[in-house]
Amino acid sequence: MAAGALGVIFYASNQDGMTVSRNLAPEWYPRYMLSDQSNVEANSITTAFPGMFTREMCEFIWCTVHVMRTWMTKIYHSPTRSKMVLAMHKKTQNACDKLVQEAIRTLPIPSVSQYITRNYVKTLKKLALWARQHSPLDV
Repeated sequence: MAAGALGVIFYASNQDGMTVSRNLAPEWYPRYMLSDQSNVEANSITTAFPGMFTREMCEFIWCTVHVMRTWMTKIYHSPTRSKMVLAMHKKTQNACDKLVQEAIRTLPIPSVSQYITRNYVKTLKKLALWARQHSPLDV
Protein backbone atom coordinates (compact mmCIF):
# COMPACT_ATOMS: atom_id res chain seq x y z
CA MET A 1 0.00 0.00 0.00
CA ALA A 2 1.32 3.44 -0.89
CA ALA A 3 2.33 5.66 2.02
CA GLY A 4 -0.14 8.41 1.14
CA ALA A 5 -3.16 6.20 0.53
CA LEU A 6 -6.39 7.39 2.13
CA GLY A 7 -8.23 4.13 2.32
CA VAL A 8 -8.95 0.63 1.15
CA ILE A 9 -12.23 -0.82 0.02
CA PHE A 10 -13.30 -4.33 0.99
CA TYR A 11 -15.96 -6.01 -1.12
CA ALA A 12 -17.86 -8.75 0.63
CA SER A 13 -18.34 -11.64 -1.77
CA ASN A 14 -20.34 -13.69 0.69
CA GLN A 15 -21.78 -13.54 4.17
CA ASP A 16 -19.58 -16.15 5.84
CA GLY A 17 -17.37 -13.70 7.72
CA MET A 18 -14.15 -14.76 6.01
CA THR A 19 -13.95 -12.11 3.27
CA VAL A 20 -11.55 -9.53 4.70
CA SER A 21 -7.86 -10.25 4.22
CA ARG A 22 -4.77 -8.27 5.19
CA ASN A 23 -2.58 -9.88 2.51
CA LEU A 24 -2.45 -6.70 0.41
CA ALA A 25 -1.48 -4.44 3.32
CA PRO A 26 -0.11 -6.39 6.30
CA GLU A 27 1.39 -3.26 7.92
CA TRP A 28 -1.68 -1.09 7.43
CA TYR A 29 -3.40 0.11 10.60
CA PRO A 30 -6.51 2.13 9.77
CA ARG A 31 -7.94 4.76 12.11
CA TYR A 32 -11.54 4.26 10.90
CA MET A 33 -13.57 1.49 9.33
CA LEU A 34 -16.68 2.65 7.51
CA SER A 35 -19.25 -0.09 7.15
CA ASP A 36 -22.92 -0.79 6.87
CA GLN A 37 -24.62 -2.21 9.96
CA SER A 38 -23.63 -5.80 9.24
CA ASN A 39 -22.38 -7.81 12.21
CA VAL A 40 -20.84 -10.32 9.81
CA GLU A 41 -18.80 -7.55 8.18
CA ALA A 42 -17.77 -6.12 11.56
CA ASN A 43 -16.70 -9.58 12.79
CA SER A 44 -14.65 -10.16 9.63
CA ILE A 45 -12.85 -6.86 10.04
CA THR A 46 -12.24 -7.50 13.73
CA THR A 47 -10.74 -10.90 12.85
CA ALA A 48 -8.51 -9.41 10.15
CA PHE A 49 -7.32 -6.62 12.46
CA PRO A 50 -7.07 -8.31 15.88
CA GLY A 51 -6.64 -6.08 18.90
CA MET A 52 -7.10 -2.80 17.07
CA PHE A 53 -10.61 -2.16 18.34
CA THR A 54 -9.98 -3.22 21.93
CA ARG A 55 -6.98 -0.87 22.13
CA GLU A 56 -9.05 1.93 20.53
CA MET A 57 -6.61 2.26 17.65
CA CYS A 58 -9.48 2.02 15.19
CA GLU A 59 -13.16 2.93 15.26
CA PHE A 60 -16.12 1.54 13.37
CA ILE A 61 -18.37 4.16 11.88
CA TRP A 62 -21.57 3.37 10.03
CA CYS A 63 -22.44 4.57 6.57
CA THR A 64 -25.05 7.32 6.83
CA VAL A 65 -26.83 6.13 3.69
CA HIS A 66 -27.16 2.56 5.00
CA VAL A 67 -28.42 3.77 8.38
CA MET A 68 -31.03 6.01 6.78
CA ARG A 69 -32.18 3.20 4.46
CA THR A 70 -32.62 0.95 7.47
CA TRP A 71 -34.56 3.63 9.29
CA MET A 72 -36.92 4.05 6.32
CA THR A 73 -38.17 0.51 6.86
CA LYS A 74 -37.74 0.07 10.62
CA ILE A 75 -38.75 3.51 11.93
CA TYR A 76 -41.95 3.84 9.96
CA HIS A 77 -43.32 6.67 12.12
CA SER A 78 -42.27 9.62 9.94
CA PRO A 79 -41.96 12.34 12.65
CA THR A 80 -39.74 10.05 14.74
CA ARG A 81 -37.61 9.12 11.75
CA SER A 82 -37.17 12.84 11.01
CA LYS A 83 -35.98 13.43 14.59
CA MET A 84 -33.51 10.57 14.31
CA VAL A 85 -32.11 11.95 11.06
CA LEU A 86 -31.83 15.38 12.64
CA ALA A 87 -30.11 13.83 15.67
CA MET A 88 -27.64 12.06 13.38
CA HIS A 89 -26.62 15.41 11.89
CA LYS A 90 -26.11 17.27 15.17
CA LYS A 91 -22.56 18.48 15.76
CA THR A 92 -22.52 17.82 19.51
CA GLN A 93 -23.10 14.65 21.49
CA ASN A 94 -25.49 16.34 23.92
CA ALA A 95 -27.72 17.69 21.14
CA CYS A 96 -27.76 14.29 19.44
CA ASP A 97 -28.55 12.40 22.66
CA LYS A 98 -31.29 14.87 23.58
CA LEU A 99 -33.07 14.47 20.23
CA VAL A 100 -32.87 10.68 20.33
CA GLN A 101 -34.34 10.61 23.84
CA GLU A 102 -37.09 13.01 22.72
CA ALA A 103 -37.83 10.78 19.72
CA ILE A 104 -38.12 7.74 22.01
CA ARG A 105 -40.21 9.57 24.60
CA THR A 106 -42.74 10.99 22.11
CA LEU A 107 -43.02 7.93 19.89
CA PRO A 108 -46.56 6.48 19.99
CA ILE A 109 -45.45 3.02 18.79
CA PRO A 110 -43.82 1.01 21.62
CA SER A 111 -42.19 -1.57 19.34
CA VAL A 112 -40.39 1.13 17.35
CA SER A 113 -39.35 2.85 20.56
CA GLN A 114 -37.86 -0.44 21.77
CA TYR A 115 -36.11 -0.89 18.41
CA ILE A 116 -34.43 2.51 18.66
CA THR A 117 -33.44 1.95 22.28
CA ARG A 118 -32.06 -1.54 21.61
CA ASN A 119 -30.20 -0.75 18.38
CA TYR A 120 -29.10 2.87 18.53
CA VAL A 121 -28.93 4.45 21.98
CA LYS A 122 -25.62 2.72 22.85
CA THR A 123 -24.21 2.98 19.32
CA LEU A 124 -24.84 6.63 18.46
CA LYS A 125 -21.10 7.27 18.16
CA LYS A 126 -21.01 4.94 15.15
CA LEU A 127 -23.55 6.95 13.18
CA ALA A 128 -23.56 10.52 14.50
CA LEU A 129 -21.69 13.32 12.80
CA TRP A 130 -20.51 14.76 16.13
CA ALA A 131 -18.24 11.75 16.48
CA ARG A 132 -16.66 12.37 13.06
CA GLN A 133 -15.74 16.03 13.33
CA HIS A 134 -12.04 15.23 13.61
CA SER A 135 -12.23 12.72 10.78
CA PRO A 136 -11.50 13.23 7.07
CA LEU A 137 -14.78 11.34 6.58
CA ASP A 138 -16.79 14.32 7.95
CA VAL A 139 -18.23 15.42 4.64
